[in-house]
Amino acid sequence: MAACVPADAATLAGLNLETLRRSPLLPAVPEDYRAFLETFRDARSVLVSSRGSDFLFIARGSLPGWTAAPSGLSLNGSPDLVHAATVRHAPSPLLDAAEPLAARNPVWAVVRGGTTLPLQGNLANLNNLLHHTDYVTLAAQLDDRVALELAASCPSPDAASHFEGNLRAVLGLSAAALRQPDLAGLLRSVQVKREDRTVRASLAASPDALGRLLH
Repeated sequence: MAACVPADAATLAGLNLETLRRSPLLPAVPEDYRAFLETFRDARSVLVSSRGSDFLFIARGSLPGWTAAPSGLSLNGSPDLVHAATVRHAPSPLLDAAEPLAARNPVWAVVRGGTTLPLQGNLANLNNLLHHTDYVTLAAQLDDRVALELAASCPSPDAASHFEGNLRAVLGLSAAALRQPDLAGLLRSVQVKREDRTVRASLAASPDALGRLLH
């Protein structure tokens, strides 16, 4: 699956679908998220990669209507990226950060610094933060409580300090905009710390609370 990821990918995310389907989080997520996951109902795991506005989906399993690839993989998405995935190319630099995440977490993502994500509302402010990073990772553990951890690798301690300050501001604005006090309190409980050029943020929440936050 990793060999199919474009060398110039801006984002890379992974889902262990077998673990996700057993998770108490799945019934709590919004219906449109579940509908998206239904696209991969015959797959065991999937990688999602993007380059600009183009996306590539790499699934382990045979999916009807998708492009079959070696080793039991199926490909879908932008025709250019599907073609690029089937020919030899240099490995994506994102794989260095992705490998340890994928080994420990059923849900994870790596975003290259400077990337613009399709976010809305106050969360769109996170795109401004990405311009102060080399890359950002997100990982989720799916147990009785969902544990999320974001890590931002910045080019300098000053950039990390700027990222930390702005991340705290985004969380504060997002909490203030919520009308549900328990969800606002959940955002305020996010733990943020900075170590030299790295900023980490962590949150633990019940599947129900996290599902409501995603609505």
